[in-house]
Amino acid sequence: MIKKELKIILQFLFTVFVTIAVTVAGGNTVAIVWYYILLILYTRSKNEPFWLAFFLVTTDGFMGFLGVYSTLLPIVPGLPGIELAQLYIFIAIYKIWKQKIKMRSFYRGWGSLLFIYVILLLAVGIANGLSGDLNVYFKVGKMIFPLALFYTTPRLINSIDKYASLFNILFIVFLFGFAAQLFTVFTGFSPAASYKVEEQHEMEVGKNLRSFYNPFITLVVLCGSLFFAAIKEQKYFTKVYLNLIAILCFGMAFLSATRGWIIGFAFTIIMYNIIVQKLALKNFFFIAIIFMVVFAVSLSFEKINRQIMFSLERTLTLESLAKGDKSADGTLVRLDERAPKVMNAWADNPILGWGFSNTFFDKLDVHVGNQTVLMHSGVIGITLLYSFLIFVCNKLIKHSKDIKVTHPYKRAGLVIPIFIIGWFFIHSTSSLQFAFYGIPLYIMPQAIVLSMANFVVNYKV
Repeated sequence: MIKKELKIILQFLFTVFVTIAVTVAGGNTVAIVWYYILLILYTRSKNEPFWLAFFLVTTDGFMGFLGVYSTLLPIVPGLPGIELAQLYIFIAIYKIWKQKIKMRSFYRGWGSLLFIYVILLLAVGIANGLSGDLNVYFKVGKMIFPLALFYTTPRLINSIDKYASLFNILFIVFLFGFAAQLFTVFTGFSPAASYKVEEQHEMEVGKNLRSFYNPFITLVVLCGSLFFAAIKEQKYFTKVYLNLIAILCFGMAFLSATRGWIIGFAFTIIMYNIIVQKLALKNFFFIAIIFMVVFAVSLSFEKINRQIMFSLERTLTLESLAKGDKSADGTLVRLDERAPKVMNAWADNPILGWGFSNTFFDKLDVHVGNQTVLMHSGVIGITLLYSFLIFVCNKLIKHSKDIKVTHPYKRAGLVIPIFIIGWFFIHSTSSLQFAFYGIPLYIMPQAIVLSMANFVVNYKV
């Protein structure tokens, strides 16, 4: 079993490194040929976790390489290239159709309702002036199509073995990302940097860095590590490994000095230990002691010390916000500058929002999640979307309390509502996460988490 898992990891890393090489230095023709080979390999493969993890990496990056719009194929002449991750979704739909995979998700009613509202928003956008050449409509299509991941993921990743295989790969990707972050903190450079370190650059090492590698993979990895740790008897990962991954996820967010992510991750881990693990007070003290020891050791490294102090300084500026300073000592312009611009646009069309219109694209601001959802979909849209999130959380909580449910993943299901609440905090304070559209980078983690929720609710002993 271990040899098989190691073989898969090595194959995955080989595929990633070759993709990086041809993307960065292979030339356009070589890259295109390799991308087509990848798509053919996926079409013929039955290892769905492997390819879901890979295509997520193509859009979220690997140690600073790859990332959004880095792997494009020119499919339609005269129009922008299409990401490999978009084509992955198309092939996934084809495979489900060909294999006649059927499944009834617990959220199918809500899913249908939200999809209808997406179509309505498209009509609202056209009515409100979606104008431009074919490229504009092509762009809208690419924003809506990734929502199909909510259909494909639970049908293709539908067993605990597949989830274990998926997270076995994503854990490794995350660890590479965390190593890259430490490298950046110590040297001041990304591993992807191709230029030579010069003396004047060395003066900036360890000062106020905002590096955050694989943020969306880190998100889903935090959920996965806590999910498997909550399963009393599982053969896939050790508890020590899973707890270490969760702690490092928080460490990644903390060293990035990104306030919303720091607080969202902290909330998730603390509530997980209180509600799911039900740790006694003495265990909290034990964990606190370990944390303080690690913290003290970290402070002994000058560059890590500087980064930690910078992260603490940014997080503590929220105290100014609580006292009425909307800018949080000038570090939070999203509340006093960005949000009003979006809200002013929403006020002109409050019920249905602007849909996929030119106004939406002009006023879109991913730094203010709630305001952008409101401006895009109106009062009705934001009510439907957030009601769906409440529905999912409530379903899992009730499922965990149902005495008729006896399967081994019942308690692990509680991780998901806790995680969604922490995730929603990131959406509200840092960057847009939930919406009626999204690129594959945004939708893939959501589809994985929702697929896990569906697995827990529909699991049959």
